[in-house]
Amino acid sequence: MNKRVLLPIQANDPLAKLFNAYMQGLRTSELMYLPRETMRECQEAFTREAAGEVLDISIVDQARRYFELTVVSNSLSDMHCNIGDAIALLEGFFADYGGDVNAFAIQNRMNKVKEYGGDDSDWYLDTEAEEENQWKIRYTDDPEALKGYTLHDELSGCFNGYGEIRGEYIGTSGPEDFASHTVLVRGQTEFSLRKMLSLYDPGYAEEAVLYQQADGSYTALPLADQIEHELNEDINNDHLANLFEAVLHSKVEVRQYYDSMPQDVSNYQILLQKLKMIQNVKVKY
Repeated sequence: MNKRVLLPIQANDPLAKLFNAYMQGLRTSELMYLPRETMRECQEAFTREAAGEVLDISIVDQARRYFELTVVSNSLSDMHCNIGDAIALLEGFFADYGGDVNAFAIQNRMNKVKEYGGDDSDWYLDTEAEEENQWKIRYTDDPEALKGYTLHDELSGCFNGYGEIRGEYIGTSGPEDFASHTVLVRGQTEFSLRKMLSLYDPGYAEEAVLYQQADGSYTALPLADQIEHELNEDINNDHLANLFEAVLHSKVEVRQYYDSMPQDVSNYQILLQKLKMIQNVKVKY
């Protein structure tokens, strides 16, 4: 059985660290909704609930929450990847073409025709060529022929995806779409051991001796220190949630900018700056 749904992003940039910290904040939810049923128990529970029986623990609700956590993990991974891909494409554009959008489109068309093929009009027969294959790609700088090969078109894969491939792209979801999970990240200390114990026996939670690992050894953590630790955690978690929402809002704004921007070098420079600001978000995790 796979014990993890929220898979850490394997990268070290600040955006990856932010997303990983956010997913770590959902670890308690992941543990709560991890399926533990046998296949028989699972099928029986769905059948009973579909028939109108009210179960102590709704299998439908559990499945929905588990599915949502899977989407969270996939979405954050996709967003991180698309931000990185868009930055790499723009940096390559400036490095290889010096900001010449027309030169990029011309060469991109020739590369795509060579790799994927094209129409008959994309080729011509070079009778003077010495090599065996005399069919060459026809050069053109006609704007009509370059439609679909521009830098804006190439970036579309990071903002809209490719064809029928579904997934999360830059700005396709905003902070409101993650709100139910951000609430959990913000309130992580509600699931602290002290508070969980107090639900069953308030007196026991105050008397319990909890331990904190320090330099490889365990030391007693007094109640006052537990509460102080929780308060500090609340501050950090609130900062994490606010920063996460700000990043998602920035991605929506970047998408709007991409959709409406004039396609010239200065605007691509601005787009690159906006994307790099998101990737290099200041985090302390």
